[in-house]
Amino acid sequence: MSRKIANIIEKLINVFGVMQSKRQRQRTISRLVEKLTQDDLAVIEAPLGVLKVNKSRSPHVASAAYHFFKDEPETLEWIETMRPGDIFYDVGAASGIYSLYACLKPEIEVISIEPNALSFALLIENIKTNNFRNIKAFCLALSDDTKSTSLTMENFSAGAGGNSLGQMDVTSNIFHQPILTYKLDHLISEFGLPKPNYLKIDVDGLEPLVLKGATSTMRNVETLLIEIEKEVLSSHKKELISFLDSLNFRCEDEINDKKRNYIFKK
Repeated sequence: MSRKIANIIEKLINVFGVMQSKRQRQRTISRLVEKLTQDDLAVIEAPLGVLKVNKSRSPHVASAAYHFFKDEPETLEWIETMRPGDIFYDVGAASGIYSLYACLKPEIEVISIEPNALSFALLIENIKTNNFRNIKAFCLALSDDTKSTSLTMENFSAGAGGNSLGQMDVTSNIFHQPILTYKLDHLISEFGLPKPNYLKIDVDGLEPLVLKGATSTMRNVETLLIEIEKEVLSSHKKELISFLDSLNFRCEDEINDKKRNYIFKK
């Protein structure tokens, strides 16, 4: 039924398009598509308030909106513990669904960092849709060095994961997006950004590199939520735990391969 309706709409567009030039007809179609996707919002009624997320831009975003309460309930609960005056950094924010949720607390400040240009564009659109004023978003990557490199995008879609830094294979069809990486310590000192006391890191296995570039910043962090992939657990578990232990962070749960998100507190 939906396919038939879509075909009817397409025919109507073509009928009305006869009265336009080819250029005008294409502009009309583009405006219609833009209007339909901008207005197709998922409305999420959550404990902190109502969120609006554009679900038509990407299947990953549509899924994240639909499973908002099921995907990462521990992340939602962690965000709900934030207090007035807290500074929250969301590193690897994707389309920003958790940054947006935190923004429902207007008395906190959110810094959202996402290197994927497609995801970042949708993050900006979602910020505008919700009319949030307590968030700054930056399209860059965090690592253990400040340099120019590339972001390997195995899945060319907004909100998709599986990105990696600096692993360029010119023989493949995978897209490589030029990107700037910063040490978090350098980013904060260079541009006068506030230091976070809440820090969330979800960077597809690059967590150890992000932490190495944030030694000074971590002294100000009170609580850290980090997604640890199985590959990181197998190769960097001792290094990761040792680093956080040296800064007096303790994990609330046993670290194993049965879960991904872990909360560390001082």
